[in-house]
Amino acid sequence: MVRGGARSGGRFGAGAWPRPTPGAQRLAVALTVLTALAVWSPRAVVQWLVVGPSTLPDLHLTALLTNALVAPPAPIFRLLIFVALFAFMFQREVIAAWHRDRNRMAVAAAGALGALWLVNLFVLPGCGWGWAASAIAILWFVTAVEIRWGMRRTLIFCGVVGLAPSLTVALLAWLVPGSVLPLLGSQPALPDVPADMITGVLTAWCLLNGRARLAFLNIEARQAVWVLVGLGVMDMILFSVMMGMASLAAIAAAWMLVTGLWRPRHLTDRLRLLFIDRRLARRRARMRSGGGRFNRMGVTP
Repeated sequence: MVRGGARSGGRFGAGAWPRPTPGAQRLAVALTVLTALAVWSPRAVVQWLVVGPSTLPDLHLTALLTNALVAPPAPIFRLLIFVALFAFMFQREVIAAWHRDRNRMAVAAAGALGALWLVNLFVLPGCGWGWAASAIAILWFVTAVEIRWGMRRTLIFCGVVGLAPSLTVALLAWLVPGSVLPLLGSQPALPDVPADMITGVLTAWCLLNGRARLAFLNIEARQAVWVLVGLGVMDMILFSVMMGMASLAAIAAAWMLVTGLWRPRHLTDRLRLLFIDRRLARRRARMRSGGGRFNRMGVTP
């Protein structure tokens, strides 16, 4: 997935699929359990799991922590996006497996899709595809971050980038109910907060990989953060203002945590350095313009 040096972080597409780390496995289990509870529990219990208009006024505060690990209803194309991305990243391994035993591979793929179809119908009605896509994203990208940070730091990070969009949705649902609508059109869309935790993890992954290039976009990994921001803005315009704001909140929280800007002193230091850099740039510009005047007069400064 990344072309770069050996220290590029989660370097997918150039080797075997990394085995899911303990933290990623725990989050995937929590996703499964909480999604099942949200699907099969009565409404009185669901209010403590999923963020809604009553979360803050009725003090259902546990929903702020669990909401990011409840998979939303989603169409199958969300899962197919991850499958296609995986096939592209690991195209050498996929092609080699296809040439070794294409019949077995086709049967396995059809069996997996059939099993997930049954899950979507009977086990997690309406949420099966969303659960599968969220689980794959967690096992994939949380593993990449956890390899760099370790389990404890990664789980704390995931908790924060899950809390930020959940709190954003709770505030908007309580104070601005109309924000469930998009800026254009009138069809409401359910806020996709679980994906927004993944959005935060993706932001961290992009920042950690820095200047390493993403093979499928041909841009630096850190520049892909702006792609995520663009997708959040598109969500606001086409699907739901609430959904887009939740995505942007997750990106902002991840960016502040990774860069250290959540610390006031670090932020003031960065602002001071920015001021010094601009002052030096103005001084260099004056020196260059002064040197030009001297040269026109035939004088060497």
